[in-house]
Amino acid sequence: GTTCGQCQAGTYSAEQASTFCLSCIPETSARPDLWMSIMRLKGVRTFVPTQGATSKEACGCMGGALLLDGDCVPCSLGMTCFGMDDMELLPAYFARADRPMLVWHCHSDHRRCPGGRPGTCASNRENTSLACTSCIAGTTPADDGSCKACSGADNLPIICTCVFVFLALCVVYYMAKKEDGVSQGKAGLLIALSFGQMFVIF
Repeated sequence: GTTCGQCQAGTYSAEQASTFCLSCIPETSARPDLWMSIMRLKGVRTFVPTQGATSKEACGCMGGALLLDGDCVPCSLGMTCFGMDDMELLPAYFARADRPMLVWHCHSDHRRCPGGRPGTCASNRENTSLACTSCIAGTTPADDGSCKACSGADNLPIICTCVFVFLALCVVYYMAKKEDGVSQGKAGLLIALSFGQMFVIF
């Protein structure tokens, strides 16, 4: 009689007593070497090749690769790929959730990029900004890489700048007032334009 055996690693069969096993590798795969029938070890984020796979769901990417758009691709720098679609970013690296393979290194302050799942930034940082550089509205950079709520002290430089510009324009207007009416008119126009620019900026 016919002796049945298990499907070899990298293949599977969904039917009992089948005379052949199907390959895990999709026909359109650009990296067939990254595909395997694998199983996850209990309690750890580790996948190992397995024999006797009974469904296509057992097929996936080996460690060091990531399942993306239906195919396995090599893991990028700054990422740890455990197998299948399980991956995380190393600390000091960032990728947007919708572009997990486009990884950025957070050079100026690595604390703003804690790693983990794509789209993860330090607290109150925009996870759609380049390498978590931007704070969300109403917050300002903190010393630990996160962003904190704005306080009155954070607005002090802006207030001081406005006061200084106002006083400087008053001096210009006073000096022009001693001249003819044309100069005085030009000074008034200068003050109006300067205040308009200040409101646009602040």
